[in-house]
Amino acid sequence: MRVVDGVRLAHGVLQACTLAAVVYFVQRYPPPTEQTVRARAVQRGWPMAVVRAVVCVQHFTVQSALWLVAALALMLVDDAAAPWVAAVAFAFETMVLVTYHGIVALDPFLIVPRTHFGDPDKAARQLFSAWPPASRSLSPLWAVLHVQHLVAPAHFWLELAVFPDTFPVPALTLRDELGLVLACVGAYAACNFTSWAVRSEPPYPVQRVVYMRGGIVGALVFYGAFICVLLLVSAACRHAREWATTPWKEI
Repeated sequence: MRVVDGVRLAHGVLQACTLAAVVYFVQRYPPPTEQTVRARAVQRGWPMAVVRAVVCVQHFTVQSALWLVAALALMLVDDAAAPWVAAVAFAFETMVLVTYHGIVALDPFLIVPRTHFGDPDKAARQLFSAWPPASRSLSPLWAVLHVQHLVAPAHFWLELAVFPDTFPVPALTLRDELGLVLACVGAYAACNFTSWAVRSEPPYPVQRVVYMRGGIVGALVFYGAFICVLLLVSAACRHAREWATTPWKEI
């Protein structure tokens, strides 16, 4: 086994296990406020199975991690679909890095509901710190946040830097690749808005803030900006991939 394949396997297992743990704890041990949200959704006529299903796929980070795990698995077996899946995963994970850390710098509770914590300010100081928290109860969540929002987005960039010759490159034009990413983010948006409709609560607090302050116009501007940034990130990832995989003699 090549070194790069060992790295892909180890990271794929780490991300898959993290996703499984997130799904398990979100379903088994939801915060009291989330339990209330789900109970009200059931009272409105939604089956609990549907409520639980939309919770699993409502976050961009989770869907990005799914793309990453799929890409790493396909790259290990050298599947023909690997370049296309890797292109989407690369763009999505880089977008996670940009948006998560950008929004957290403004206000962590635009990402994580404040009502999920007994002492929100203390939790924010510890969860979003670069160092592990002193609180044992917050340590697992701190680890998950860093694995999904720092380790996962760094993978393809580090692989391009260390193993550029092994990175799969899809036979797509820039326009087609952007179209592919746009279609995939459309699928994510459908999951996000379905969860909002079922639960009557937005997956991210920032969505409620945008809608309450800006109405429909504000929401259109917000989501339009998100898509524009994603397309720019996707184009940057493509150019980085092309630069790293081009032999020096051809530059």
